[in-house]
Amino acid sequence: MFKRWREIGSASYRLGRRAFPVLVSGGLITWLVWSVTPGKLLWALSNSNWPWLLVATLVQLVVLFAWDTICLWWLFSQPNRSLPFRMVLRVRTDTILWSAINLEIGQGAFAWKLARVLEEPVIHAMGRCFLLGLFDFGTLTSLALVCSFLQPNGLIWYLRWVCLGSVLGIGLLYLAVKFLPERWRQWVMSKQWGSWLAWWDWRRSLVLWAMRLILFLLVIAYAGVGLAICRIPADLRTVFGTIPFVMLAEALPGTGGLGEREAALLYLLNPPEEQRAVLLSFGLIWSTVIILGRIAIGLVSSCLPRAEAGRARSQPDQQNSQPAAMVPR
Repeated sequence: MFKRWREIGSASYRLGRRAFPVLVSGGLITWLVWSVTPGKLLWALSNSNWPWLLVATLVQLVVLFAWDTICLWWLFSQPNRSLPFRMVLRVRTDTILWSAINLEIGQGAFAWKLARVLEEPVIHAMGRCFLLGLFDFGTLTSLALVCSFLQPNGLIWYLRWVCLGSVLGIGLLYLAVKFLPERWRQWVMSKQWGSWLAWWDWRRSLVLWAMRLILFLLVIAYAGVGLAICRIPADLRTVFGTIPFVMLAEALPGTGGLGEREAALLYLLNPPEEQRAVLLSFGLIWSTVIILGRIAIGLVSSCLPRAEAGRARSQPDQQNSQPAAMVPR
């Protein structure tokens, strides 16, 4: 009897964990639509310049997808691997369907698929995805921290301290890795998920940081264009002061940022009452096009013929390594 109840509990937990993001996004969207009223939202959608907004969002989808793929190709080509860009692009298109559900799940699916193509342990690819996620979090929180001084908003003032704590936490993590005892450091580098520590250095850190910063600046540029198309007053200080926090909200539990993005836009920009429906319609078009676009790319990729991919040539990570730490001592 106990075993049966444990199986039921385990199945319920798995089901609840999968349903939670959908419930979060659905609940947020329902609440936001109810707060601005469906009638005002329909009026905003019918009277907005939605064709140009749709074009701008599609351009953003393609540009961000291409740039993110270039970043992944660069990262997985380090330190001395000859990795065909076409292979990475195909794996990315095959797995982007999962990113429509959740970005972290999409990265995990990409790591699993690429590891199978390269005939390498999945944990090795997961280690690089962890590195990418760490840089994404650090770059975005530091960008939000700097930009928070451009927007004198009470809510952003509180969020600034969250960003400051996150940046300090990443700094402490770096110091912890740097000053690890030698035997612990060697143990971490001997693991597949930590082997990149052997060859990672400051030069690669600056390159990856710049690449991810460009990615986030492209999103900010799109948001500024979208607000201008919707005729919502927002100068450069407002756009740079709020959109990094909107991107941070997208990382919260949800389905492709749906719901979190719209709530962050409404409460951070805090437009007049007559423009709340217009801003919500902008957020819904943004989220819907991104999610459906990722699904479309994944479905088209699954229908395309596949070429037999050869294994990329590489040398063991340790042969091009720096001694002992994430950066040279």
